[in-house]
Amino acid sequence: PTHRPPTLTVPCVVAPGSRPMMRVVFVLGGPGSGKGTQCSRLVRESGPSSPRVHLSAGDLLRQEKASGSDLADMINTCITEGRIVPSEVTVALLEKAMKTCCAEAAAAGDPEPLFLVDGFPRDQSNVDAFNQLLGACCEVESVLFFDCPLVTLEERLLERGKTSGRADDNLASIRKRFRTFEEQSLPVVQAFRAQGRVRTVSSVPPEDVVFRHLQRLFRGAALVPPLPRHVGWTEFDGGATSSGANSYAVMLIAAPVAELLQEDALAVAVAHGFQVAATSTSHLSEARARQLLFDVWDASSRRQLQPSSESPQETLSRLTSGQCFAALLRRDKCITGCVKLAASVTAKDAKIQARKSLGAGAAIEYSTLGEYFGARSFPNCLYMSASASAAQQDAQFFFSQERVASEADGQVSLDFVKDHVDPVLAPLLQKIIETRPSDVPAFCLRELEDQLYHRPLVVAGPSGVGKGTLINRLLEAKPDLFGFSVSHTTRDPRPGEVHGTHYHFSTVQDMEEGIAAGRFIEFARVHKNIYGTSTDAVESVRRGRKICILDVDVQGVRQVKASLLHPFFLFIAPPSLEALEERLRARGTETEDKIQVRLANAQGEMDYGLEHGNMDHVLVNGDLAQATEELWSVLRQWYHPHLAGAP
Repeated sequence: PTHRPPTLTVPCVVAPGSRPMMRVVFVLGGPGSGKGTQCSRLVRESGPSSPRVHLSAGDLLRQEKASGSDLADMINTCITEGRIVPSEVTVALLEKAMKTCCAEAAAAGDPEPLFLVDGFPRDQSNVDAFNQLLGACCEVESVLFFDCPLVTLEERLLERGKTSGRADDNLASIRKRFRTFEEQSLPVVQAFRAQGRVRTVSSVPPEDVVFRHLQRLFRGAALVPPLPRHVGWTEFDGGATSSGANSYAVMLIAAPVAELLQEDALAVAVAHGFQVAATSTSHLSEARARQLLFDVWDASSRRQLQPSSESPQETLSRLTSGQCFAALLRRDKCITGCVKLAASVTAKDAKIQARKSLGAGAAIEYSTLGEYFGARSFPNCLYMSASASAAQQDAQFFFSQERVASEADGQVSLDFVKDHVDPVLAPLLQKIIETRPSDVPAFCLRELEDQLYHRPLVVAGPSGVGKGTLINRLLEAKPDLFGFSVSHTTRDPRPGEVHGTHYHFSTVQDMEEGIAAGRFIEFARVHKNIYGTSTDAVESVRRGRKICILDVDVQGVRQVKASLLHPFFLFIAPPSLEALEERLRARGTETEDKIQVRLANAQGEMDYGLEHGNMDHVLVNGDLAQATEELWSVLRQWYHPHLAGAP
C-alpha cells in the first residue's frame, strides 16, 4: 500500500510571553529498542527541581485492557495483531494521565514535570489527534529516537518473550509490529527530523552506554531552553498589540500560468479586501515541489492543484515547468475569505458587485478567482490556504523570513517564527553536546561547511540496474568532487579485489564490536557475512572536501535515514522487471536460482524506491546516455554551484 508522508502541523501556537501547560518529549523507536528501560532511568535520575514523568502509551493501553472496560476487547485485538489502536483512545488516556500528574504536582507545590511519552505518536493519525485534542495545552520540546537494526530488535523481543508473558512477544506479532513500525512510524520520525526536532541515540550498545549518551543529551538540552514562539499578525495601535492566527493566508499561482495571471489574481484579491503583505516568485525544483505536495500539504490541500485525472508525477512536472507566484494575504476572517475567493461558482449579484469594485481590468467579468481561473481553462493552477494550520505551514514554506513588512499598510507587519529548530542547527547542537570539542567555533565552522557543501549522495536500486556504471561515470568525470565510500565486509576477498579499494576486509569480531559501538552508519547480515558502511569511511571522503557516494540497498537506506548523515537519496530503477531480468541473464555470471532471488528482492526494493516521499529522486535507467544526462541534471540542482559546469 502507498502511505503519504506525514504532514506535521504545529503542535502548539502560543501568544508571546505565555507558556504551554504541559511539556512533552516524544520517545520513539522500534519495538524492543529499550525506550521504556531508558525512560525509567531518566525519571529516577531527575531531581525535584526538574522532575520527569514516564508515560508509556503501550502500558496505558494494557492497563485499560486489564480494567475490563468497554474498550478492553478492541485494545486486546489491536495489540495481538500488531495494529495501531484508534488515535483518539490513546490520546484520551495520555491526557488523563498527564492532567492527573499535573494536578498532583500543583497540590504538592512541585514544579510541573517533563513528560517522556514513550511509543507515541506511532502514525500520522496519532499526530493529528494529539494536535487536535492536546495542541492547545502541550508543547513538544523534542523527539527522542532510539535507533536499532530490526534484526537486533527481533533477537531482543524473542528473548524477552520467554519471561514477559506479553501476548505480542511472539514471532508472528513481532514481525507484524515491525511492518507497522516501518510503514507508519518511521515516516513520522522522518517528518519530525525535517523539522529539526529529532535527537537520535543508538540503542545497540550496552544499556549503561546508551544511558550515558542520554544523560549528556539532556544536560546539553537544558542549556538551550525553548523560546516562546508564535505565528500571527501583530497590529500596532497606540502601543497596544493584538494577534490573530486566522488573519493571514497564502495564495499560490502555479506554473505554467503564474507570470500570465498573477497581476489579475492580485487585483481580484485586493478588490475583495485583502492586503498583500509580501510576494515571492520562484522556480521550484522537483525536490522542493515534492516536499510541498507530500510533506507540507495534506490530501485536501493537494486536491486544489491536482485533479483526479492527473497523476502525482504529472502534477510535479507541471509545478516545475516554470515560475510559481506566492502572495501573503491579510484581512479579517482571512481563511473564510480565501475559501470564498477560491470558489468556482457565485451568485449573479456578487458578480455585479465585483465588477463595480474592480473597475477596469481583465478579470472584471468574474467575482472569484476560482471562477476566473476556470474560465481561462486553468482551474488547477490556483491554491489558497483553506485553514489556519494550512496557512501556518504555507507561510513557513514560502515566507520563512522572521519579519515581513507590509506593502499595504506601514503599521502592520507579520511576526513569523518557525516553530521548530532549524534542521541544520539541531544536528550541530547534538554533535557539540556529544563530542564536547575543545574548539567549539572551529568545530561548528567545519560541520556547517560540510553540511552546506558536501552533503553525501546515497544511491540505491536493484542489483543489475546500473548503479555501479553510473557511479563510475561520476567518479571518472569529477574525481576532484566525488569520492566513493569503501564498505566493510567479513567475506574473503575475490580474485583481483584490493583491500581498501574494493572493500575494507574485516573480521567478524571487529565488525561486531564496531556495530555495538555505533561506528557503522548502516550494515546488513547477508548469509554468514556482514556488510556495512562505517562512519570513518564516510568521513575520510568528506575530509578530502569531496561529496561522498554511498551505494546501499533499501535496508541501508532506512538505516541511513535514521542517522545524522542527512544525504540526498537517489533511486535507480529499471524500465521494468522484464528489462532487469534480461540484463541479469546477459551477464552470464548468475545461476538460475540466484537470478530468481535477485528478481524477488528487486520487486521489494522497487516497491520502496518508487513510493512517493521515500527518495529525493527516481531515475529510470532505460538508456544509459539519457540516464547519465538526467543524473547530471539532478546533481547540478542539488550541488549548485559546485556542479555548474558539469556535463
